Amino acid sequence: RLATHGATFLEVMVHSVGAVRDWVGGDLHSVRQQDASFNAPIRVQTNIRPDAWILRMDLPLAECARALGEPSIPGEWRVLLSRHRAARPGEAAEISALPPTGSQTFYGPLRYRRLRLSERGPSQTALPAPAVSRPPSGAPAAELAALDSRVWSPLYRRYHEVRTMLPRFLRRSAEHHILAERKAWEQLQTRQDWEQFRRLRLERLRQALGEFPPARPPLDVRVSATHSGRGYRLENLVYQSRPGFYVSANLYLPAQVSSPVPALVIHHSFHYPKTQGELHDMGELWARAGAAVLIPERLGFGERIETTPWYRQAYASRFTFRQQLGLIGESFTGWMAWDLIRAVDLLAGRPEIDWERIVMIGAVAGGAEAAAIAAALDERIRAIVPFNYDHGHFRLDADLPGEFPKQLSMSFITASVAPRYYVRASEFGREGAEQPDFPNLWVDAWERSRKIWGLYGAGDRLAAIQGYGLIRLSMERVSHCFSVGPQQRAELYPLLSRWFGIAVPAPEDLAILPDSMLSTNPYREEARRQEEARRRPHADLLSIPPALSAQLPRKSLHELAREKAIRLLAAARGARASLPPDRQRDELRRQLRRLLGDIEPAAQAPAHRFWTRRLGSVTAEAVALEVEEGIAVPLLLLRPEKPGRLPAVVAVTQSGKDRFLATAPHQIQALLNAGIAICLPDLRGTGETAPVFDWYNTGESLAETALALGRPLAGARLKDLRTVLAWLRRRAEIDPRRVGLWGESFAPANPRDPSPVELDYEAAPALRHHSEPMGALVALLGALYEDSVAAVAVQGGLASYLSLLESPFTQTPADASIHGILTTGDIADIAIALAPRPLLTAAFVNGRNERLQAGEVEEAFGAAASAYRLEPQDVAAWFRERL
Repeated sequence: RLATHGATFLEVMVHSVGAVRDWVGGDLHSVRQQDASFNAPIRVQTNIRPDAWILRMDLPLAECARALGEPSIPGEWRVLLSRHRAARPGEAAEISALPPTGSQTFYGPLRYRRLRLSERGPSQTALPAPAVSRPPSGAPAAELAALDSRVWSPLYRRYHEVRTMLPRFLRRSAEHHILAERKAWEQLQTRQDWEQFRRLRLERLRQALGEFPPARPPLDVRVSATHSGRGYRLENLVYQSRPGFYVSANLYLPAQVSSPVPALVIHHSFHYPKTQGELHDMGELWARAGAAVLIPERLGFGERIETTPWYRQAYASRFTFRQQLGLIGESFTGWMAWDLIRAVDLLAGRPEIDWERIVMIGAVAGGAEAAAIAAALDERIRAIVPFNYDHGHFRLDADLPGEFPKQLSMSFITASVAPRYYVRASEFGREGAEQPDFPNLWVDAWERSRKIWGLYGAGDRLAAIQGYGLIRLSMERVSHCFSVGPQQRAELYPLLSRWFGIAVPAPEDLAILPDSMLSTNPYREEARRQEEARRRPHADLLSIPPALSAQLPRKSLHELAREKAIRLLAAARGARASLPPDRQRDELRRQLRRLLGDIEPAAQAPAHRFWTRRLGSVTAEAVALEVEEGIAVPLLLLRPEKPGRLPAVVAVTQSGKDRFLATAPHQIQALLNAGIAICLPDLRGTGETAPVFDWYNTGESLAETALALGRPLAGARLKDLRTVLAWLRRRAEIDPRRVGLWGESFAPANPRDPSPVELDYEAAPALRHHSEPMGALVALLGALYEDSVAAVAVQGGLASYLSLLESPFTQTPADASIHGILTTGDIADIAIALAPRPLLTAAFVNGRNERLQAGEVEEAFGAAASAYRLEPQDVAAWFRERL
């Protein structure tokens, strides 16, 4: 992809056999394809070899420049080079970019880099330095750096699909709980059965959502502006959801109100803020029809934006918010649901509103989750219309810990509304937009709803509406929308009229066309003309002008979360401090075990040896341990020739054993020369078993599934490490009293840059790397639970989870987070609990993956700073002295 300035780009795709496809696109950040072909005379030559694919591509720069609006050929360009490799047997598809980022845990999108044209020939152009420096050829460490660390052969890896091992394991674990949920539903026969079933799971839901404010603060409603229109009036306002936490909203009311009117609350999608056209179309037409419409702005959008404005869809904000709230045992879903419950408080306090006729609409693309949960918890919401919600999926977009074993399915949440009113709403045709997430366990959610409403004899309070088309079959012949479009509302109008007396809109309102920005709108020009005639200016919909913003005592989410985290940490530490010293460590272990899930080692894990090699005086042994069904941990054991039982160091890193050998061969060689064995395991989802490195599979998706199972990946990897330690202790060559743990990170730290930084799945001006704190974290936890560990060294680890709450941005991988960790302790608490065993720590980073200075380390590490040496040291020399 080529660009020069502005938002226009050229994209050229070349198939491996040389076929070319090219076009002109626009909007660099959302990468939206335009209906314009480039059709330039591009020449390509490809050569497919057994071990390589070679491509030469000649681009006509003069024509490229003209297509991009340049008067001549610029000297500097922006270029994005990416490779898309299709899935192969045993290996998933891959997307990689040039130049490489240098970090194994970079989950962000592909990036444009600067391309400067040169008159020099290829032979005169200097080659870039290699990403990893190798030892000189022939040196002892060179053999280690060049060693193929893979335990399994290519055939074994393909047949056993080891790179999808962790996703398959998580999926099977989820299916186990989903099957139990399906069977539990089949046992429901009476209304009494259902209400007992509902009571238990609603309590589980409240626990999973996190703590709602014990006392509702004053709404502190501020109306910043009022406007009048044809048959309606508009109030732009804010209300207080939590102390210091304000929600911007638009409230549409009929022009004249003689008696209390019904009200609709619309929770908009993840596509756009509350100013999106479909939203105020609904506000105006239903206000003219005699109803009030409240459109609160969801956290992270529009006037509530806290992260980055670079991309039109602030999807990524939810990843950061989930991670930050999860640290204090709360959920982003819970905060959104609470905003909506407070919206009902606002409506119930208005004299114009009939609070017994409140309807909640959850828009497509993420609006339904919080809307449905709010309705399940607040009986003042008389009807719920969640779009694309309960269509056979078990879960959609929640961040609820343990939602699989707690059986918090979407079917349960919507059925909890019974016998109130429920509309099962589909953006597209009735069959749904996507395949079920667990097709082998699919159930008809509509039949479930009919069953529950039937127990109440309330079948007339149940309805289903739909748009048209199937998105999995065609992207063009479907009823797309950004929140709720006219196609999706058509069947809703008569239902609201029959149930709540909301008049069907006037003919001119029924004739509204779909949003003109939709790629599937065949009436784009006419739709644009309509919008210009009827829609208010953007400024008329803003709720927080500068003057009001200066008055509001607003706080950001990360600030509120940090304040609560500090209180929770103080309480937890104070409670442990009251215990005798020998019990404080036991109490920390107990509290963390509750958060980490199953961390007990597999005492007799089967060990399979795959190969043994000699490297001079060192024996390399490749072994795989079966930790649990479906999970194997491949490892290398490097043993020097030395009589007697050897001390050993177990070294772990997110990047895997191959990166350890390539980056730290001199330190490993020094340990081996000192007669210390080295064990390099790839804990699940790392190294050989790492899924394809993209932001979705290795970042959010696996971490979310693990959270939904109530078993964070940090806890599962701790189980792997403890199993490796148990196996080592059984080895005749290893002295079990002299085993050390080395947790390492090889990720580059980010510079101290005050400019806006990126989020996962976002665009931003600078490239930011995620930290790799897994090695350090698991090493510390391993020593906490294994008293036989003699010494611990951690480098490049996270100094504190509290540092993730210092900023609205974080570059800490989701799979390194532990839900609720700050309700119990922080990294420093784990370190203190290891005393008096020796601990070496160095190169700490904060939540933004920025290297901390000495004073900052002491501040972040607290009391542990005085107990341990925090300055960098030679790891090999340090272990030699202590083992």
